[in-house]
Amino acid sequence: MFYKITHYLKLIRVNNWIKNFFVIAPLIFSLKLFIPEATISILITFFAFCMSSSFVYVLNDIMDVNKDKMHPRKKNRPIANGSISIPRAYIMMLLLLILLIVFILFLNYKTQFIIILYLIFNIIYNLGLKKLNLIESFSIGINFVFRVLGGCFAIDVLPSHWIIIITFFSALMLIFIKRKSELKILRSNATLHRSSLRFYSVQLLDKFINISATIVLFGYILYTLDPHVITTFGSPNLFYSSIFVVLGIFRFIQLSETNKYENEGDPTLLLLKDRFIQYVFVLWLICIIFMIYFK
Repeated sequence: MFYKITHYLKLIRVNNWIKNFFVIAPLIFSLKLFIPEATISILITFFAFCMSSSFVYVLNDIMDVNKDKMHPRKKNRPIANGSISIPRAYIMMLLLLILLIVFILFLNYKTQFIIILYLIFNIIYNLGLKKLNLIESFSIGINFVFRVLGGCFAIDVLPSHWIIIITFFSALMLIFIKRKSELKILRSNATLHRSSLRFYSVQLLDKFINISATIVLFGYILYTLDPHVITTFGSPNLFYSSIFVVLGIFRFIQLSETNKYENEGDPTLLLLKDRFIQYVFVLWLICIIFMIYFK
């Protein structure tokens, strides 16, 4: 029984739900972290995005089952290795869709719209956008922006242009690191598994990673120095949290040059694996909450 449950958890990629924590960012930076109603709305939005993203993951695995069977890492996915049949996968998609509907019924219409748009956009991505040069990477960046917008609308706050910029280019940096990892693992077979990889090289992706990382870093620093931000939080000290952002970015880039977590495939999951990144993230979060709420 437990063995079957683990297969279904792998199918819906529970580990990837960590990406939906971007939904929580607006709660922290809107000064509403300790308002129960706002926290509940964010939690419902978080789980709605989890159901939506898992629905898309299952759809993707069904569509790419033949390619996944030949992939060194993806061949272990439940559908590709035969642990879960395609008919059962469709049943899981139906259950996820039902749960998604239940969750969004508790949200305002703006948040509902964003989540539905996110779902439709991802279906379109799987049907064709993922084959297009650069568009596929930018599409994933937009997905992270959808998450942040969902969090903003759930608690009725206007999305800051700073948080949109930082989120988008953070996602781009991570996806380019992922593409680099795929090229290094798959080598000459890369384009057989992802056609868009034929447009990339490790050297080109290094440039994209560095550009995205630079924009994230300067975007964050400029955000902390923005007079409006300083006035809103009543403190100029947010700037000092930049050190943790620098450390995090450097660590991601450092790991992209090694083989330590190469087989993980998704750099976002490094938050679950790499102790250094975990410590930096926790310290950054404590620093932010302390500077914003306990100044």
